[in-house]
Parts: sequence; C-alpha cells; structure tokens
Amino acid sequence: RQYLQTCHPRAVMISTVRAWAPENIGANVGTITIPMARIAKRTIAYEPDPYSAELLRKNIERNGVRAEVRQKGLGAVSGKAKSIVLNAGNSGSNSLELGSGEIEVVTLDQELKHADLLKIDTEGMEPKVLSGAARLVMSARPYIFFEVNAGQIHAHGSQVSRSEEHTSELQ
Repeated sequence: RQYLQTCHPRAVMISTVRAWAPENIGANVGTITIPMARIAKRTIAYEPDPYSAELLRKNIERNGVRAEVRQKGLGAVSGKAKSIVLNAGNSGSNSLELGSGEIEVVTLDQELKHADLLKIDTEGMEPKVLSGAARLVMSARPYIFFEVNAGQIHAHGSQVSRSEEHTSELQ
C-alpha cells in the first residue's frame, strides 16, 4: 500500500475509511470511533476499561452511528489484565497490567479475519498488539496508525526501536 504522509494523521485516517472496515484499538470514549463510524461500512472499537467502554457506547448512541464495541484488551497472547490508572484526569492514558485481573485480553489474529485500517492507541502496548496481529497484517495488509508513547512502551518491556523492527518484519 502507498505510504500516506500528512501533518494531521487524524484527517488522513478518517478520509481513508469511506468504504473500509476500520478497527479502533484503544477507542477510549469515541473521539476517533464516531467520525470513522459516520463514513465506514463497519467499525469495531476495542476498549478494555469498563468505564470508558460504557461512555463509548453512550457516545455512539448519542451520535446515532453504528459501531460495535468490544470490551477487551488486545495483546501478543490471550490472558487477563487489570486496568491501571496513570492519570485520574485522563482516562485515555489508562493502561493494562497483564497477568491477572477481570479484563479479557485476546489477540487481533483471534478476533479478526480482515481489516483495512488499524488505529492503535494502547498506551505502550502497541508492540504487543502488533505481535498478536501478525497473521492479520500479513494477509489483509491494512493501513496501520499507532501512537508512540516511548515512556509507556518502555514500561511494557519494549522499545520504540523494537516497534520499528516489528513493523518492518511484517512487510
């Protein structure tokens, strides 16, 4: 696929989804999900945090759009996790602590057969999400937009340079 460059990735992301099936991983309360759902044929939003997932559902309903909310975490392997509040004033900065807890964690390879676009904002778990999506990425060749929060990526045991290596391996 052609590489897209822009000074505002949100605008490119939204403009490229018209007839697509975008997946929003780390959807929070719907800032990206709702515009995607207005123009895409199908949108799936993953949000593991129970409070944020409920706000996401309400925002989808209030805006009269169709999007499927899956209250699950995504990672390299299936398991359990608990939500970690990093900034009480910003639920978008919540992260997951893998190992035990009430939140189900699955891989994208388990969840999806196809995706045209992956928007991944998982507060440092982006490399793990991509690892769990290797089959999907190789077969569907989706556009991938992901946040790079070096401090959080490091806190989850990876490095930004490893994220670059991982995406190169998937090409």
